[in-house]
Amino acid sequence: MLRRIKKISENKRFNFILNLLLSLLIIIIIFIGQNREPKEAKKITREQNENYLLTNPILDCEDIYQTTTQSLSYADLKKKIAEIKETYKAEKISVYYRDLNNGPWVGVSEEEKFSPASLLKIPVAMAFMKYAEDNPEILDKKVFVEEEDVVTNYRQNLKFDGLLEVNKEYTLFEVLELMLTKSDNSAVHVISKNIPEEYIDSVFHSVGVPYKDIRQEVEISVKDYAAFFRVLFNSSYLDREMSEKLLEILSKTEYKNGLVGGIKDKDVIIAHKFGERMTGESFQLHDCGIVYYPENPYLICIMTKGDDFYKQQVTIQMLSEFVYSEVSKKRE
Repeated sequence: MLRRIKKISENKRFNFILNLLLSLLIIIIIFIGQNREPKEAKKITREQNENYLLTNPILDCEDIYQTTTQSLSYADLKKKIAEIKETYKAEKISVYYRDLNNGPWVGVSEEEKFSPASLLKIPVAMAFMKYAEDNPEILDKKVFVEEEDVVTNYRQNLKFDGLLEVNKEYTLFEVLELMLTKSDNSAVHVISKNIPEEYIDSVFHSVGVPYKDIRQEVEISVKDYAAFFRVLFNSSYLDREMSEKLLEILSKTEYKNGLVGGIKDKDVIIAHKFGERMTGESFQLHDCGIVYYPENPYLICIMTKGDDFYKQQVTIQMLSEFVYSEVSKKRE
């Protein structure tokens, strides 16, 4: 009888310890889940200069404890993406958001790989501006557009008037503007011909984005690509003047049906670049950039894949509107 009582007692002790361990495990899982947001929280000191509107270099940076004052909830963003995915039947949606004031970021499927397509015009533009830092005269260099410079892609959904014309003279800075504001594919060819290729290689290697060479496209993620906008905002690759010029051009991008379409406040500056790719019946549409919300600028990059280009445009608009609304609520 005593042996049986002792055995029962040991079983109760074992069950108690097991339940305690399970409870601790659940608490740890909940804690980790809650702390997916914000990530990389920092206390950041930035350079204040009223002469520059679109850049804000970091002077000092230190880790701080996670807080509950982040602008965007991971759980809410994930739920919104799931709702949109169900409604519009998108195959893939990836989103990367970063608060540019203090650095916490939120990503959903942020490691998913996509074809960057015209998004690659940003690193080419950065390479050109880097070359211009060493050779300022290149900005005003005049070039004559020849037949061989013109690239035609009849499978584009997004087309703009006023692209480079054959037998017409331009400055390279004008070519740069067309490359970014109208996503002119011919302009990429002209710019690339006028700078050493190692300048383009250097942008990718310095920023840490996957790359082979200018002739081979490498799939990248929203998190990878967002790095280009981060270094522009922080003026950490180009000097501040060149970073400012490039972001100013990007704020005049003519495509308005992606990120811009989701933001009703037309006074807010948005420096962004879109990219599209068609493969058979599959479409990829992306839009990434910086939204200069008053006193709280943020970086947002959205990449999509599906079989309906126009539904993917709406997807990007809706997510842009959602993120802007969430930031607005926190600021208010």
